[in-house]
Formats: sequence, C-alpha cells, structure tokens
Amino acid sequence: MGWTVRRILALFAFLASGLNVYFWEFIRERIYSRIWEMIDPLLPSSDVMARAAITAALFATGAMLLWRTRVPAAQAARTSPELPQARHQPSSPIVDNREWLSGYEIWRLADPEMLKIADNFEVEVRRTLQDVAEIENERRALQGGLSRFDLAALNATPSPAMEALQQSALEAAQRNYAVERQLMATNEKITENIYGKLASGELIAKGFHHPLGNNRDYVEIPSHEWNILRFKVGNKEAEGQGIKYVGITVAKVR
Repeated sequence: MGWTVRRILALFAFLASGLNVYFWEFIRERIYSRIWEMIDPLLPSSDVMARAAITAALFATGAMLLWRTRVPAAQAARTSPELPQARHQPSSPIVDNREWLSGYEIWRLADPEMLKIADNFEVEVRRTLQDVAEIENERRALQGGLSRFDLAALNATPSPAMEALQQSALEAAQRNYAVERQLMATNEKITENIYGKLASGELIAKGFHHPLGNNRDYVEIPSHEWNILRFKVGNKEAEGQGIKYVGITVAKVR
C-alpha cells in the first residue's frame, strides 16, 4: 500500500472515530442496532462497550496507519538531498612557474624584433672579423720570409698585390667598425626597452637591498624605482640615487 494511501486512510479513520462519537445515537439506531440484533444472540452486548470498542478500534486503525507511514530516520537521512557543506580546504602553496633570468640573459625579455635585429648584426660582425683575418693571412703569405730587420724591403714601394690586400683590409675593418657601432646602438635600445618594461610593470624584478644588514629578504623591486635604477656588474646589480639592489633576477609578470 502506498504512502499517500495510508495517510488518507489514517485521516479517514480519525475522522470516522470522531463522527462515531458525535453521531452515536444516529449511527446506533440506523446501523449498529441492526448489526447487534443479528449478533446479539451470540455475544453479550453492552451499549457503552460497543460505543467505546468501535471508537477505540477506529482510533487504533488510524494510529496504526499513521505509524506505518512514518519514515525511519536512517532512511530519511539516505533519501534526503545532501546539502553541500563548507569544508576547510588547506590552502596549497602558490607555485611560481615563471622563468627568472639573471645577468645578460635578462636581455632575452626585450621585444623579439629588437633581438632579431641584434642577432643579425652579431652575425655580420663575425663575418667582417673573419674577412679581416683572412686578408691578414693573405698579406702575411705574400710577404713570405721578409724579415722585419730588412730595412730596404720595409722601405720599398709595396707591390700592386700588397696594395690591393691593404686596401681590402682597410675596407673590411671599416665595415666591421660600422657594424659594431650598429650592434652597440641596438643593444642600447634593448637596454632601454628592458628599463621601460620594468618601469611599466610588464616585467618584474627581485633582489636584495644593499647593504643587507638585518634585512635579508629577497624582495620585489617596485616598478617606479626603475625610473632611476640602472644595471651594473653584468646586470646582477642595479643602482641609482642611493638605491641599490644585488642578486637581481627578472621575469615576465605572467
């Protein structure tokens, strides 16, 4: 029997027991009297006993049905939806996965286009230096066994081949000088680019205050201080206007 049906029958039993008490005279004359006439020869009857017995039976039926519809506490706990409970989750340590660079590796954080230009100039510098070295080897080979103490040979007019080599050596040295100047200018732009990123907060730097004293914390350098700080000692230190940091490392913010 379903839970809802049992509840309805229980309420009906309670209602019937109440009506039985209230309309007892009417029910006795119209219904019970006829029933008792049939069973009276078989059982000793009493009006009070019949009234009380029927009322008690109806009330007991209602109580039993109501008890049968009770949901056990254990079952209610299993069937009731569980509310999410706030649990204290231990906070996990924050892992810093950023790549922290130091020394001249810091330049790798500059704009990629600037780094590409600098790489091209470095390749050109190596090429011009190689040209100068090759021309010098040819000049020495052309001189052969000429002794530096042979004044006549030293004062003699150089041969056309030697003059051509000297001219080539001069031109190679000039090209090397020009390319090195361009490389230096590009490196200066890279340096200023790094300072600008540090001052704007695009890059973050850490270091130890100098002198250390009692404060040995490895701290984040405020971005506004990079308006006056400048790298020293291979980019491992930064100093400006009486502020100095050592052991510097730099990384992207994220």
